[in-house]
Amino acid sequence: MRTSYIILLSLTLFFSCTDLFDTRTPADPQGMGQVNELYSIKEFMDNFKSSLSESNKETYLLMFSEFSDNTGDYQFVPVNDVDSILFLDWDVNNEKNFIDDFFNKFYFKEFNLSPSEFEETIEDSTNIIFEYNGVIVDVETGIDFNFSGDCDLKLKKISGLWFLTLWKDSRKNQTDVYSFTSVKKPYIN
Repeated sequence: MRTSYIILLSLTLFFSCTDLFDTRTPADPQGMGQVNELYSIKEFMDNFKSSLSESNKETYLLMFSEFSDNTGDYQFVPVNDVDSILFLDWDVNNEKNFIDDFFNKFYFKEFNLSPSEFEETIEDSTNIIFEYNGVIVDVETGIDFNFSGDCDLKLKKISGLWFLTLWKDSRKNQTDVYSFTSVKKPYIN
């Protein structure tokens, strides 16, 4: 009798389980977001604009990779400017010195990019070309200054992140308008 119960129990278990040898579909992990989200060109340009609009030095410096600490890995080049020869040795250290002091003396009342949307690429490097304009304000005097020009940024992708390697700046033809070149000029070594 005992053996009949064991056989009956075994048969019941065997027939009640369907697809005994099939693998199950794994459940989605709980609380896991996207682990390795790539840093996009849109995010890079959003950081560029917000770092200036919000006077955020840390966000501004994120545009430059650690590799830029080596001479020659980053350049700022004024285009069509009589002062371009002065910027031959400009590097990421000059950028750090510039931004440290600039945000203490000025802030952007307004800062716009045109176009405001930028195309993504699967390449390891790309150029982003845009016009910028806005108004900077002298913190001490409260005086507004017009700010405009054209930029050509060369970005390089390193470990899935975009970094700035070459910044070409061209100021507009008006002499009373500031550009990145004119605000960086006092920080040339």
